[in-house]
Amino acid sequence: MQSIELKPELVLDPTQSFRYDYRNVIVLKKMTFPNDKILTIELSEKQISGRTINLSIEYEDVLSTDSFNRAILMEE
Repeated sequence: MQSIELKPELVLDPTQSFRYDYRNVIVLKKMTFPNDKILTIELSEKQISGRTINLSIEYEDVLSTDSFNRAILMEE
């Protein structure tokens, strides 16, 4: 397994804490990876408990995603 740290290019609603119904958009720089690989995103708490959540994304899912209108991204 190869591990590369990716830093977000844009976080729509940056916040330090949130409730169960919180939603956000995190934009990563354009990248490619082979279709037989899986992109895994890991989020972890900064607290002592250090709980983590892993999100696995297959190549086909990346290909079928929606894109953002560039004008919306420039509003920040």
